[in-house]
Amino acid sequence: MGVNISNYENLLNMINISSKEIEKQISEIKLSFFDIRNDLIEYKMHVPIFVYPFYNFIVREKRLPTQEEYWNEYINVNKEWFAKTSLSEDLIKALKARAYRTYPSLVRDIHFNKLASESGLFESVIYNDKLDVEDGVDLLVLKNNKCFAVNLYTKTRRAIESRFKKAYRHKKLDDSITNVEFPVEFKGSVKCGNFFLYGIDDIKRLAEICN
Repeated sequence: MGVNISNYENLLNMINISSKEIEKQISEIKLSFFDIRNDLIEYKMHVPIFVYPFYNFIVREKRLPTQEEYWNEYINVNKEWFAKTSLSEDLIKALKARAYRTYPSLVRDIHFNKLASESGLFESVIYNDKLDVEDGVDLLVLKNNKCFAVNLYTKTRRAIESRFKKAYRHKKLDDSITNVEFPVEFKGSVKCGNFFLYGIDDIKRLAEICN
């Protein structure tokens, strides 16, 4: 049985921040990263989902978190997991490093989703964090009365590998929904402060694919 779209609330309706406001906010945010990777944290341990705390913060605070605020939200949302999981200081540092690396892609995705919803090129644009996590759909768009499930990722080796793993894990969508693989070249990205974002040209290309 496929996914029933009516079961998923459109989170974009709960986020009253425009793509321009996102750009303004992140232009003042400085990114930092830790050169730490641990195989247990990266590949073997089932760590809490990174998506939920990000949107949890935005819906509550009506703005984007900084990296540190996002990490604190991640800990707070998952405090029971941290309490029962015995992590060494090194493993916590590795998990924090992974969360910090994940953060820019979460910002990039919400900006893309808002840009798509503002573009007027689609009848409807839907984002739902559970749909993202449980069914692997980054965005649902309605175009010419047809529904498309968009899988958005940068055209890099790591992102492509991650996308194929994600596709393998999730169940098939309803037959009425067309799956769209949408890798984006980083070279054409829009620079905003320390961030690279998808631009309106990417939205127009998605609309052409859906045509």
